[in-house]
Amino acid sequence: MRLLKCARYSALTFIALLAILHLIEPEVDPTWQPISEYALGKGGFLMNIAFLLSGVSFLSLGYYLVKYIPRLGAKIGGWLLIVSSVGNFTAAI
Repeated sequence: MRLLKCARYSALTFIALLAILHLIEPEVDPTWQPISEYALGKGGFLMNIAFLLSGVSFLSLGYYLVKYIPRLGAKIGGWLLIVSSVGNFTAAI
């Protein structure tokens, strides 16, 4: 259950940081520009934290699926989330 809370709160904090970044840098339009462009501006460190939180969310949810859900689809989805978390951690660096 702690893994699900970790995934939930890190995902919600990620979304809150994106909203804050949009207020800090309104010239970046996330409807057609990638959100990674926020890392190039004034709030770059916030985007790095947001990517880190996204990676934590993917990793904790993926680990929960692999460990606690017995279905094959859940295991495959969990491993894909774990692999995706590596990409988010790399973006944070």
